Amino acid sequence: MEQTTNTNQPRLSYEEFQQQVKQRDEQMQAEARQAILNSGADRNSFKMRDLVIQLEGLTQEVQNAHNQLEAQINAQQRQLKIVQKKIEDITQQFRSTIPGASGMLQ
Repeated sequence: MEQTTNTNQPRLSYEEFQQQVKQRDEQMQAEARQAILNSGADRNSFKMRDLVIQLEGLTQEVQNAHNQLEAQINAQQRQLKIVQKKIEDITQQFRSTIPGASGMLQ
């Protein structure tokens, strides 16, 4: 079987594609909300679902911030180890260069 592609459609950039997906998702959510309201569901259950969605979004934001913080901490720890190694190297050079310096640097 031969696959055919529609070459008449313009190619989308990744950002444009992501925007289309987001718009489609938002439209589906709006249609779902309207369907819930049209089905006779009370406003309180609709409001509760909306609040749950907001909380889920905030939970994801907190997780993202936590992940970024961990990455920053790890980067700082690596940087500190590099500086500590440089200090140790210079201290060793100092000790080997100056006679009697071993007692001076503890």
